[in-house]
Amino acid sequence: METDPYNPFDQNLIKQLNNKIIDEPVEFPDLITTEINDHHPADFFPEGGDRDREKGCYVLTPRHLLYGLTWLPERRAKNGYWKPYGYIDGRIFGACGKLVAIKQSFTFHEPGENIGRKTDWNMTEYRLLKHSCTSVCDHTKKRLDSWVLCKIYWESEIMVNEDFSDEEEE
Repeated sequence: METDPYNPFDQNLIKQLNNKIIDEPVEFPDLITTEINDHHPADFFPEGGDRDREKGCYVLTPRHLLYGLTWLPERRAKNGYWKPYGYIDGRIFGACGKLVAIKQSFTFHEPGENIGRKTDWNMTEYRLLKHSCTSVCDHTKKRLDSWVLCKIYWESEIMVNEDFSDEEEE
């Protein structure tokens, strides 16, 4: 499990997620705010668009829970579903050294016979555990996991295998 105590980029993502939850401005270039469950991952990368699917894009989305259970989020999406692989991939610590967020990886599956067909679409979900409270914060009105920030990207297994074979030849 990744335990990097301080990753500036992850810290910035968590700051933006925290800002959304406490109704402060979110300042992140090209951040898409939408209902992720209404989209296939390819929808975020239109043909001829300026987004590189290998680099990915960032999406701020509400987190819906199945049956109102706090531990079971809705993972269905347009023409498929997001399936977690592994447990928690990374822990994100705040400047004070306390655990403030976690990140988890998912892969997109499309419908198929019996089980879904795994695709090359991946997602890393950042979820807040704690946030810096302000005088305007009201924990009775907001849940920390009501919003998540996701990175959606394409990672072809062929590309990954080619990278390994290049290293072996050297």
